Amino acid sequence: QGSAATLLNPTFAQPTIIPDIPGTYVVTLVVSDGKASSNPDTVVIVAHAPAPPGLPALLITSPPEGSVVGVSHITVTGFVNDPNASITVNGISATVTGGVFLVDGVVLQEGDNTLIVRGVDGAGHTNSVNLGVTLSATPTSLTPIWGPAAWVKHATGEEIFKANFSNCEPAAHYQLVIINGTSGGANRVTQGTVLLNGTEVIGGQNFTAAHSQITQSIVVHARNSLEVRLTGPLGAQLQAYIACTDNCLAMTIDAPLANATINQSTMLVKGSVMTSGGSPVGVVVNQQAAKVFGSSYAVDQVPVREGTGTLGPTTVLVQATNACGQRASSTMQVYTTDVLTNQVQLRVSPDRNVAPSQGTLRASIDIDQPVANIQWDYQGDGAIDDQGPDLLEQTVTFTQSGLYLPKVIVTDNLGNTFEAMRVVQVEDATALESRLNAEWSGMMEMLAQGDIEEALSFVVLSKRGVMR
Repeated sequence: QGSAATLLNPTFAQPTIIPDIPGTYVVTLVVSDGKASSNPDTVVIVAHAPAPPGLPALLITSPPEGSVVGVSHITVTGFVNDPNASITVNGISATVTGGVFLVDGVVLQEGDNTLIVRGVDGAGHTNSVNLGVTLSATPTSLTPIWGPAAWVKHATGEEIFKANFSNCEPAAHYQLVIINGTSGGANRVTQGTVLLNGTEVIGGQNFTAAHSQITQSIVVHARNSLEVRLTGPLGAQLQAYIACTDNCLAMTIDAPLANATINQSTMLVKGSVMTSGGSPVGVVVNQQAAKVFGSSYAVDQVPVREGTGTLGPTTVLVQATNACGQRASSTMQVYTTDVLTNQVQLRVSPDRNVAPSQGTLRASIDIDQPVANIQWDYQGDGAIDDQGPDLLEQTVTFTQSGLYLPKVIVTDNLGNTFEAMRVVQVEDATALESRLNAEWSGMMEMLAQGDIEEALSFVVLSKRGVMR
């Protein structure tokens, strides 16, 4: 767009870019130890239009516009054209040194936040700029749908490297990232061409020794073949991967809340999975399989403090994996502040069935004081369906398919309450049969065509190695 801006001190831990015209600047970071290079990370810097004459000009350099962060206290930095100006960020005073401002401890709330940077120069002129930041206690990380792969030339002539991969997110957008050579510009490919499904997506003029990194938006099908043709000296190498940029596989942790207090030996974890594909997505919470129905997942009896009964934090790791092996994951922590000896447990049988499903709910109570009342919420929707001091067991019929979270609430004669909750999955019989038949037919069709890898996509990920 006509900008002549460059990155100053690019080998330092804190390089500087000074935009010369308004617009959006994309800065990509690759860290190398001299032997290997990291995967790239990208930040977006928005340079606003110049301030009107007489007003202090402000530029926020960190955090990037629209970024998602996982901590509630952040540092905000940027530039101001008047080194004597006073700067505040959401009312917190910043330090200004040589036109660079910095403020620590800016507090964010869960969800969308607006940072307001206000500058006042020596003449009392005031200017402000805004920036949007999202705080997510459980930011999602996502693996590439293919790669990273490392290829090294073992001959002096042209070499061809090939790879096949599948895509289970038809609405997602993807980009191919290629890192040419190693640190310092060594071992680079002289020229390359990339074909995806027989179509050239990166030509030789855009893939030369002058290009340290290439990023190209691509259209990905359900099944794909990648071909990379390379020329260059013996030992030339590159790394490549394909990452999702929009409409990606994603998931959330809806309960418990991050940093919640869980003074029980186990907990129930639930949330949502977002996928544009028709294949089931598996969810694992701390290595324990969750029940998934539609876009919802839930799992009960997840150990707190690994079942040790001690105080402190418990890390919750939730991983959602689609049929192509792509994984979205989120982590958070909950805390145990007191070890409770009083316990109420709930048992459900069966906890998985087809509709209509008749199940038995039974409470096991171990508390110090006499029981005054037992309340039953069959579906976990907050409505009390039955209650009484002696109702230790209930028989319930779930007529519709879905995930149910039956709960028992026990109150002692001092008014103390104790709860237990379980997860029940009820499938629609017709839909389940149809899905199983489709998966079986799909696997047999791929086997008939001799496509072993595609046939394995119908097998649960943990069993593919054995089946192969």
